[in-house]
Amino acid sequence: MGCHGANAVGNVLGGHTLIINSPTNGENFAVCKPCHPSATSFDISGAQTTITGLYNALKLKLATFGMLDTVNMVIKPKKYAQADLAVYWNFMLIYADRSIGVHNYQYTHDLLVAGNANFTAKGY
Repeated sequence: MGCHGANAVGNVLGGHTLIINSPTNGENFAVCKPCHPSATSFDISGAQTTITGLYNALKLKLATFGMLDTVNMVIKPKKYAQADLAVYWNFMLIYADRSIGVHNYQYTHDLLVAGNANFTAKGY
């Protein structure tokens, strides 16, 4: 069953729910242990810390650029270049995924690095 195949905790965590953490039951990272035996959280080797930093940097750049409404997490109406729209699309993909890089760390990392570089080149 893979990464979401952890033993269920009732009907709120693991099993067929595909949910790997919950506010009341905490993180169910036992399923990570076969590949990461020393894991004590999903932030294995600081991967989620790295993704969070890159994500927050890009969020700030999108907001400063005037593209992102950070209250409602939607695009502000305006005409944008295709490259900027692609960065916004990828940012929202990562936002909606909510795994902070667990699902596909390298892909998430590369999207954020490229997005940040796009707006750094524009002076943001």
